Amino acid sequence: MKIFKTLSSILVTSVLSVTVIPSTFASTESTATNQTQQTVLFDNSHAQTAGAADWVIDGAFSDYADSMRKQGYQVKELEGESNISDQSLQQARVLVIPEANNPFKENEQKAIINFV
Repeated sequence: MKIFKTLSSILVTSVLSVTVIPSTFASTESTATNQTQQTVLFDNSHAQTAGAADWVIDGAFSDYADSMRKQGYQVKELEGESNISDQSLQQARVLVIPEANNPFKENEQKAIINFV
């Protein structure tokens, strides 16, 4: 139960963090010319498209991802199965976990806690 509360808090914090980040911190330069651009990472490795769900950056979250891009953020997603790790989070500034339908493995939980 404690892990569920922690992960729920991380999700809320992640979404709020992305929503309230002032656009002054976002770069307006193109991705190719700016190596210091902030990365917003969306998790798409826990069945975010299971059933009728479509919580991915080219689906239900497309407006959200497009808004982040327009503000100068680099938007990426984790694909495959259970890919959250210290290494995959290394370049991310913000992690968004939309409606995970598969449980997080213990090593993923640790990586998320280390990230926060």
